[in-house]
Amino acid sequence: MERRAQALIIILWILLMLTVITVSIAHRVSFSLRLCSYQKGRLKTLYLAKAGLNRAIKEIEKDVNLYDTPDEPWADNEEVFKQIALSDNQAEFAAVGYTIVDENKEERPVYGARDEERKININKASYELLVILLEKCGIEGSADKANNMLIWRGDKPDDDKIYDALGYPCKGSPFSNIEEIKLVKDISEDDFVKLKEYVTIYSDDDKLNANTSPKEVLAVFAESLAENEEQKSYAGLIVDDIVAQREEKEYFKSISEIDIRDVEASSSADDALYTNLKNKLIVRSNNFLIEATGNAGKIKNKITVVYKRNGTLLYWHEG
Repeated sequence: MERRAQALIIILWILLMLTVITVSIAHRVSFSLRLCSYQKGRLKTLYLAKAGLNRAIKEIEKDVNLYDTPDEPWADNEEVFKQIALSDNQAEFAAVGYTIVDENKEERPVYGARDEERKININKASYELLVILLEKCGIEGSADKANNMLIWRGDKPDDDKIYDALGYPCKGSPFSNIEEIKLVKDISEDDFVKLKEYVTIYSDDDKLNANTSPKEVLAVFAESLAENEEQKSYAGLIVDDIVAQREEKEYFKSISEIDIRDVEASSSADDALYTNLKNKLIVRSNNFLIEATGNAGKIKNKITVVYKRNGTLLYWHEG
């Protein structure tokens, strides 16, 4: 009887150990299956995002006009870019677009790509332009911060070794991406958030697209070109006039269509500034920011690229 009891206890222990082993194996198998499913979803969303990217590039390549506007098929096209389906599964699709804050301070989606020539190139901007840009974005200490940006990008020497205390050297060469602004002395994360929608490093020169640039960017640019206080006082009026012409014509097919009109009949200063600004404007962009997202149920994957019209990818980031 005693031996039977011992045997029963041993059997129960064996069964318990087998149960523990079985549960452990089941847990591992379940985890592995979930991981495989997630990895499969990630891979699927990556290729969906690439499909969205290719769709945007095709739309840009189809654009053969010698001018660009905010209404181009690649720029604002919900029908094409909101849901790019590659199968019958409605939960699996790609989307190309971004979010803006409208005049009512509310966020809304825009489906399409953005040209970089609508922004100010921080590698080519003058000290005056940087100061005014920082001021208009509500950033305090604009003069010192603009000077620090010039030092960072190598336009001025770091004689005072201002970066030694921060624990890293001054780069002394052009910005490689706009996120690098956060490494500039005294520029905070909040400052970067205020700036990021208005700056780029990817435009070919220091000119702005007269058709796509927001009014506030044109105003900053115009004020920075003023040679004296009298001209500076006309900068806002000149930009208002250009924007009004843009709305009347719907877009400029060439810069020659912009009429230099007297903003203030009692002064010729506005004519000089108008001419300087007009010489800094273009109507065709060459560089485009594309944000493509692949969706597969709850899994998402995003690719952000800067595409040059000649077929070159200047920037690529996944995630």
